[in-house]
Amino acid sequence: MGRRIFRVVGVLGIVVLSLGIWFKWREQAAKADEAERLGRLQPFVEVAPAPLPKGLPLKGDEGTSAEGFPRQWVDQAGLRSLLIHKRFAQLDAAFTHFQDAFEKDPHFERWPADATAAFGSSEPALRPLLDAWAKAFPESFAPRLARGAHLSAVAFAQRGTKVVQETSGGELAEMRATLPLAHADLERALALRPKAVAALTEEIHLSMLTGDAFAYADAVRRADERCPSCFLHRVAAMQARRPRWGGSYDEMRALAASAPVVDNPRFKLLPGYALLDVADVAIEDDRPADALTASDEACALGDHWAFLKGRGHVLRHRKEYDAALVDLTRALELRPGNPDVLVERAEVYLEQKKGELAALDFIAALRVNPSHARGEQLYGPVVQTVIFQAWQAHLAGQRLDALRLLDLASQVAPLDGEVLMRRGMVQEATDAGIEELRANADAAPDDLRAQQALDYALANENHHEEAAARWTRYLARNPEDGRAYMERAGAWNHLGRRPETIADLEKACDFGVTEGCARLRK
Repeated sequence: MGRRIFRVVGVLGIVVLSLGIWFKWREQAAKADEAERLGRLQPFVEVAPAPLPKGLPLKGDEGTSAEGFPRQWVDQAGLRSLLIHKRFAQLDAAFTHFQDAFEKDPHFERWPADATAAFGSSEPALRPLLDAWAKAFPESFAPRLARGAHLSAVAFAQRGTKVVQETSGGELAEMRATLPLAHADLERALALRPKAVAALTEEIHLSMLTGDAFAYADAVRRADERCPSCFLHRVAAMQARRPRWGGSYDEMRALAASAPVVDNPRFKLLPGYALLDVADVAIEDDRPADALTASDEACALGDHWAFLKGRGHVLRHRKEYDAALVDLTRALELRPGNPDVLVERAEVYLEQKKGELAALDFIAALRVNPSHARGEQLYGPVVQTVIFQAWQAHLAGQRLDALRLLDLASQVAPLDGEVLMRRGMVQEATDAGIEELRANADAAPDDLRAQQALDYALANENHHEEAAARWTRYLARNPEDGRAYMERAGAWNHLGRRPETIADLEKACDFGVTEGCARLRK
């Protein structure tokens, strides 16, 4: 009897221990899952915002093409800078201008769509700024549209990219909590501005997450009614019917065939979006030949940026880098500043060991979408490739090129120990005396590198007053040179003049120098 009780107690003890281990494992798994979800929202690096636009955030030549489309495009990075600097009136006026232009002529549909997409990233820092904009302009459609796009991106990031069977309960719960907030903002934007088709395009994207066929059909119907000749919401509708989101290629082809080409010749491009997905799936399945065939068929439909970007992606996987660059560069000519194309081209440049070009594209992409899905994977390779390129320049005696490249590396990794160490080593590596450097700087008063070379020598001799004075003269002639504010901040810091140091770091940050922003946060 005693032995039997002992065995029962032993078995119960094992069960209790096992349950304890299981609950502990579940708790740890839940914490890991939550950390991973939060990680998808946070930007892995914070680059300086683009300089503030002086007028409307538009770039390019004025006028329209032969087909009637505007030659100018929305400066998405500039729009984000307006939000970051809380220039809400200017921001609101820009959105209103873009929407007015579209309502007057549907050829301008890209303007409000791109303005909306500028805020379609998931980083948490956007939310309080968008809330403040909405509070400052309570009867404006613009902040609701922008916040709806942001919340939509948050919902997509919360869900993740796995199939629903592999998506955790926590991911789905967080997504479902965010979706009503996004939808409410988009509907409020439509109530305030009924022809804001960009809001309906976002609602079509949201229907992919919910799987709500009625919501999808309703958003498409309302967009068609408001703008029968619009192209962009039809693209969103095609994307929402991809097989991975519960649709089919037959549905996509039928949807494309139903678009009245007589209303907009661009509708002939719609079948290419099914081909793009065929190519993407073929790449995922390691069938590069099939992917190229599908992307070639898409490109044959017309000179369209999305098809060129898709084929560039395929060509990169096939290691046909020169051909990929041709497609991606053309895609950027058609869609300047698009972060997805910029990231794709940065990856090609990395494969070719062209660190400087990769970094320039990478920074431009992050200024529009700091939470880009490919960003974290590219960060390390971009920084290391630029450092390597800089050091090769240094070893070849090309000191100014080395400094320029290390300054570029600091735009991505501003406080990275290796970047700072190597820049210090290059700064000190000169045989020129201080008088020769003074003469060089005096002979080229607007040459940043000549001033930098002297600045480093003056710092070594503790002549910080002279360094600050020289940078002050330089900035009087070049008041928008962010790097010069950064260098003068260093001189002020050595002199113990903290207010001046902070002011110059703020200026450097305002003019796009990431190191200035990073040192302000430090």
